[in-house]
Amino acid sequence: MSKQLLQEGVQTVTYTHSSSVVAGEQILTNTGTKRAMLVAIADADADVPAAFLSQGVFRLNKNGSSFSAGDDVYCTTGGTITSSASGNYYVGFAVADAAGGDLTVDVRCHGDKVDQEA
Repeated sequence: MSKQLLQEGVQTVTYTHSSSVVAGEQILTNTGTKRAMLVAIADADADVPAAFLSQGVFRLNKNGSSFSAGDDVYCTTGGTITSSASGNYYVGFAVADAAGGDLTVDVRCHGDKVDQEA
């Protein structure tokens, strides 16, 4: 194994968020022009380093959007999951259908930092 490899398959990152979070809450990193969506592992106070998951399949709270498996999924700057690309950030794709009235959608999150969609 290469000496340069620090961690294989990075899924957990330490991040200091400007607001407090509860376990399972999705956030959008709030630094720079590129942002990534993270999911809190445990409750954390504002401005305190905490562990977050950056990639995997998550059941995420969403707005009234409906999704079919395979649809692109976006996150607003406020952390809301939506099907609308305009002004939002691509975070992954739906792995199951979710109706507009459903509160959650199962999403395969890629963990990459991305630019805001036009």
